[in-house]
Amino acid sequence: MGNQASADERGPFSGSHVDVDDGLGTEEVVGTTGISASMRSLVDAVSLADERAEISSDHVPAGTASMRSLASEIDDARQVQSSDSSISVRRRRRADGGEDDPPVSSLSSTFIAQAFSTSVRSLDPSLADEEVQSLRRASDTDEAESNQQSSTPEPDGLGQATLTSSVINLLNTLAGVGLLALPSAFAKAGYVGGMILLILTAASSVLGMKLLTISIETTGVSADKPSSYNTVTSPSLPHLTWLVDAVVALKCLGVCILYLITVGDSMVDALTYLLRNFAKEGHFYEQILTSRHFWIGVAVVLVVPLVFQHTLDSLKFGSAFGIQLKVALILCIVLYALGIFDPCYIADEEENDEGATIAAADEYDGCKGDTNTFTDVQSSFIALSLFVNAFTYHQNCFPIANELRNRTQARMDQVIYLTTIIAMVLYGSVSIAGYITFGSNVEGNILLNYPQTALLTAMRIFVAAMVILSYPLQLDPARRSISGLLAVRRRLFGKGMPGANIDATQSFASLASEISCEDKTENLAVESSRDLSERKTTNVREENSANERTEKQELFEFRATTLLLLLLSFSVASITSDLGLAFAVIGASGSTLIMFIIPSMVYLSLHEKAVDKTMHFFALLQLTLGIVILPTSLYFIAVS
Repeated sequence: MGNQASADERGPFSGSHVDVDDGLGTEEVVGTTGISASMRSLVDAVSLADERAEISSDHVPAGTASMRSLASEIDDARQVQSSDSSISVRRRRRADGGEDDPPVSSLSSTFIAQAFSTSVRSLDPSLADEEVQSLRRASDTDEAESNQQSSTPEPDGLGQATLTSSVINLLNTLAGVGLLALPSAFAKAGYVGGMILLILTAASSVLGMKLLTISIETTGVSADKPSSYNTVTSPSLPHLTWLVDAVVALKCLGVCILYLITVGDSMVDALTYLLRNFAKEGHFYEQILTSRHFWIGVAVVLVVPLVFQHTLDSLKFGSAFGIQLKVALILCIVLYALGIFDPCYIADEEENDEGATIAAADEYDGCKGDTNTFTDVQSSFIALSLFVNAFTYHQNCFPIANELRNRTQARMDQVIYLTTIIAMVLYGSVSIAGYITFGSNVEGNILLNYPQTALLTAMRIFVAAMVILSYPLQLDPARRSISGLLAVRRRLFGKGMPGANIDATQSFASLASEISCEDKTENLAVESSRDLSERKTTNVREENSANERTEKQELFEFRATTLLLLLLSFSVASITSDLGLAFAVIGASGSTLIMFIIPSMVYLSLHEKAVDKTMHFFALLQLTLGIVILPTSLYFIAVS
C-alpha cells in the first residue's frame, strides 16, 4: 500500500516507477515516456482553445484544469525519461528470494487503457463507455500510423552494395561499345596522340566524378532523398535542372541505340557464317536470321527482365559476366595483333565435285593501312570525342553513391580510381592492338575488319551478349532523368496529389483555434477532443490513400518510361548503322556536357567560397575545356 500511495502522490504518469498489484505479482513500471498520443492531443487541443479564447483562470472548467495538471505531469515524465522511448515493466515475485522476470518492452495495454479512461472521464464523468472506446481506437490508429512511419525501412538496395559490385557495375558501364570504337580513335590521332588523349580523358573523367561525389556529399543523401542529378542541380542550378536531365536522358538513350546497332551488326555477321557453313541454302529462315531488324528486336526482348530492376546492385552478376566476355574479346584482338591468327583471311566459297563447300585461304592486300605517331588537329578532335564518350560513366555516379555500403568520400574515390584504371588498361590494350593490326583502315566497329571465321563468329556472339548486359546500365540513368523531367513538369503545371500536404498538427491547431470563447463547459473539451480525433483519423486515412496512389503512379511511371525508351532505341537503331559516326556525335555533345561542363558548374555553384582552392581551380579548368571541346568537336565532325 505504501508503494501505491507513493504512486498516487506522483500522479499516474510522473513517477520514476509505479508498482501495480495484479494479484499475481507486483509490476514495477520504470520510465514513463510511453504516453498515449491521444492524451497529448487532448492536452494540446485544450491548451490551444484556452489560448485562443483567452479564458481567465477564474472560469477554467474543472476538466481543463485536470488536463493542465496531466500535461504538467507528462512534461515532468518526459524530462525524467527523455532518452528512453519505451516503458519497461519488471515483475517481482512475492515470495522471498524469488528472481526477477526479464523486463517487458512496453506498459501493458490494460494499464494504458485504464489511464486513458481515467483522464477522459476527468473531463466528463457522464461520458458513455462506447464513446471512450471510440476515442481510444482513434488514438491507437494514429499512434500505429506514427510508429509505422518512423520505422519504415530504407528502400531496397540503399546502402547495400559492396565496393566490388560498385566497381563491376561502373566498369561494365564504361567498357561497352567503346572497346569496338577506340581503335578507330587511335587511327585518327596516331600512336602518341592517341595515348595522350587516352590519359588526359581518363584524368578528366576522374575529376568530373570527384566533383559530382563532393557535390553529393554537400547536398546530402538519405533514405527520403537519394542522390540524383536533380538533387545536386536544384540547389546549384535551379533554372537548368530540366536541361541537365534532358541532356543525360538523350545521351544515355543514344548509347542504348549504339548497343542495339552493335547487336544487329554482330549477329548478322555471325549468322551469315553459321548458315553458310552449317545449313543448306534456300531455307525460308535465312532471310530472317540475317536481318538486323530481327536481331535488334531479339535484343530488346532479352533486356526486358534486366531493365525492370530497380537498383544497379541487382545487376552485378550480369555485369561480372559481361566483363569476362570483354576480356575474352580483348584477348582475341591481341592474338590477331600478335600474328597468331591471320586478320586478313578471306574465305572464298568453291564447289567441289561432290557439291560440298570448301574454303580457300587468300590474302587481301587492302587489309592493313598506314600508322602514324601524330595526325592533324581536325582528326585529333574527332578522336577526342570518341575518348570522351568511352570514359563517360558519370550518369551512374548517383545510384552508386546511393547503394554503396558505408559510403564515404574515401570509398567513393576508391570506386572511381579502380574503375578508371582498369578501364584505361582495357581501352589501351584493345586500341593499340587494333591499330597495329589494321592501321588507318580500322573501321568504327573493329569487328567489321575481321574475317568470318569460327573464332570471330564466337567473338561476335560474345559482343552481342556483352552489350545486352550493359544496356540496362545506360537505360537506368535515362529513365531517372526522364522521371526528373516529369517531376519538374508536375511542379510547374500539376495540381499536386490529394492529401500530399496534409499536416495533422496544423489540422489540430486550426480546429482548436476555431473554438469559441463562449464555450466554457466541461463537455467542450470532450466534444472537441472527439472531433479532433475523428479529423485526425480521417486525415491519416486520406494521407495513406494519397501515398498509396503516389506509389502506384511512380510504379506506372517507371514501367511506362522503360517501355518508351525500349521502343525509341529499337526504332532509331533499326534505321541507323554507322556506329563510328553516332559514337563520335554523342561523345562531342552529350558526353562532353556530362563529363566536363555539368560537374564543374554544379561544384562551382555549390562551393562559391572556394574553400578548397586546388579543387576550385581544376573545376574552372574542366569547365573551360568542356566549353572549348563541345563546339570544336561538333564542327570538325560536321565538316569531315
